[in-house]
Amino acid sequence: MKNLTIVLTALMAVLVLASSAQAGVLESGLQAYWNFDSFDTTTAWPGGVPYAGGMQSGTTGIFSDVTGNGNAAYAGNTRSSSYVPYRATEGKFGGAFYAENDGHNNNGAVAVVLNSSDIDFGNEDFTITLWEKSTQYRGNGNWGTEKHRGAMIAKFKDTATDKLGWRFGLEQGNYGLRRDGTRGSSTDILTWNYNGNAILQDGDPANDGFFGHYVVTYDASAMDLRIYENGVMKAENTNIDTTDFSSDSHLSIGAPLDWGIGTSGSFGVQGILSGLSNGSDPAWVDDVAMIGETLTGAEVTATYSFGTKPELLYDLGSVIPLLDAHRDAGSTVVGDLTWSYATGLTGNLGEVTGSGTDFQVMLTQNGTGLIGMVSEPIPEPSTLALAALGLLALGLCSRRRRRTFAQLECPD
Repeated sequence: MKNLTIVLTALMAVLVLASSAQAGVLESGLQAYWNFDSFDTTTAWPGGVPYAGGMQSGTTGIFSDVTGNGNAAYAGNTRSSSYVPYRATEGKFGGAFYAENDGHNNNGAVAVVLNSSDIDFGNEDFTITLWEKSTQYRGNGNWGTEKHRGAMIAKFKDTATDKLGWRFGLEQGNYGLRRDGTRGSSTDILTWNYNGNAILQDGDPANDGFFGHYVVTYDASAMDLRIYENGVMKAENTNIDTTDFSSDSHLSIGAPLDWGIGTSGSFGVQGILSGLSNGSDPAWVDDVAMIGETLTGAEVTATYSFGTKPELLYDLGSVIPLLDAHRDAGSTVVGDLTWSYATGLTGNLGEVTGSGTDFQVMLTQNGTGLIGMVSEPIPEPSTLALAALGLLALGLCSRRRRRTFAQLECPD
């Protein structure tokens, strides 16, 4: 009887473990995530996608939302059939959204995400994160005279009378987040001017041909809005009311929708990633996500560090479970490394250090963080449950044999 009780207790513990495996706060808050690793060119688009009828033949497709929330990005090119907005192997972590100028003042590559509550944060905590690369030095110039990124991501509508929503990118030498209201009253709510110097990209200030990491975070309770580049906070505003960010516009990657209708030509897709008026200057965007939680500064730095550590190169899909493991004082497995909560760590906040089979990252000032080590794989809860059932069967057989001395059909 004692053996049976032990086996049943083990079984119950395993079943509790299996039923209690839940997503962490950040994973649950991941509202939309596009890793651009595939481009579906066969599935028909639903109705209501802006510019669907104006996309050039052979350029359209769908980037899936890997969260499963259904916020697909419908991409195409309104300018040229020569430029499909997808590169399978040229992203930071695989595929990428791709934009290239066709020699006109406008670049027609755009990915559209239909409006939903998942991507309309209003006055709530949020984080927007992405990687972007362009090939040309971006000068401190005005529209039409210097090449620059334009809006990398936007939830923005430009009508004949109003500009509604927000856009994030580089405009006229200022890099940052812009909120728009009544037409002509756009407000740069958080920017920094890099004074004509190239924005740092993976450590090379003279060449813009490297992927850079860009993050916007907002803490609603503290009214604290921040912008990060390559893991470093570049600007902060602690007196922000983002209620005005709420917009019924669709989200776009690569270009603000409806920008300059009636003046900019084809379908109003203008001011995008690659150069405006000086030849064909391609640009790439990868690993875009919208999270309904606020990443800390150390978590932003860690996201960049995990993505640039040569031995790791973790995309956001791998980083989010790690950050959750730290928040929950738990552990998780990524590849062949088991990452576990640790205390007493030292080093720079968010910087991933180590090599080979041992890594660490400190995520709070008091020395908590994660240690990553190669270890034997942890069995899935379902596997453990089956093992416990096997032990239960052995226990029952053993008990029955002792009572009847019969030759039962039990394992030897």
